[in-house]
Amino acid sequence: MTDARVQCASSSSDGVGGNAMSAQAKDVVRHYLEAAFVRHEVDQLAPLVSHEGLIKAAQGFVAAFPDINMTFEHTVAEGDWVAVGVSATGTHKGTFQGHAPTGNRWESRATAWYKVSDGRISDSWIVWDWLPIMRAVGAVGEEIKAHP
Repeated sequence: MTDARVQCASSSSDGVGGNAMSAQAKDVVRHYLEAAFVRHEVDQLAPLVSHEGLIKAAQGFVAAFPDINMTFEHTVAEGDWVAVGVSATGTHKGTFQGHAPTGNRWESRATAWYKVSDGRISDSWIVWDWLPIMRAVGAVGEEIKAHP
């Protein structure tokens, strides 16, 4: 990854013993994340995923937060499963979930699980810490407290 916006905070693992399937799955996920959230080439995602939902989600996120800056902290793969942990920052510069741009910045973390089948991401489970993002877009106020 040569883009200055991506920083690797720790080494990755191929799971127990590692294998060719794990390496291929990690490569597919890495290409997807770089295309979507580093280069913002969301029009290049179709060969990497097997369903439109993941493409549309990436398009919406990048449109709303075009300066998104992700630090990839962990990547672990075993078989056709890849887990990724990231921290990220962004500025609300585009409409997100019906909320007009506010110019507010946010910092958050996310974890994601991707399943790779036939060389493409076939399933994904992505969990963000949404509170900072929802505050930035004006969906919730400061009176809502995060758990320590």
